[in-house]
Amino acid sequence: AKDFKVNAVVGKGNYGVVFLATENTSNRVLAVKRMNKNVLVDRNQVLTIMTEALVMKEASAGNSPWLVQLHFAWNDPVYLYLAMD
Repeated sequence: AKDFKVNAVVGKGNYGVVFLATENTSNRVLAVKRMNKNVLVDRNQVLTIMTEALVMKEASAGNSPWLVQLHFAWNDPVYLYLAMD
């Protein structure tokens, strides 16, 4: 998360928050989805989120203009992050 400057909150959902953020090294603006890992475990959604990340990763390999591109995925002790177009 330190590699991004958060510009705004663009949405809140059942598992976390989506931020509009600027990548520090490239100035590229991406959506960063931050999800609380304890909430995902408590709501039995770990497999769902892992599948979402895998599908986005596979779809990103084709560089389709019609699909959201996953650029980064990482975690810290509390949150899981997905950075996408």
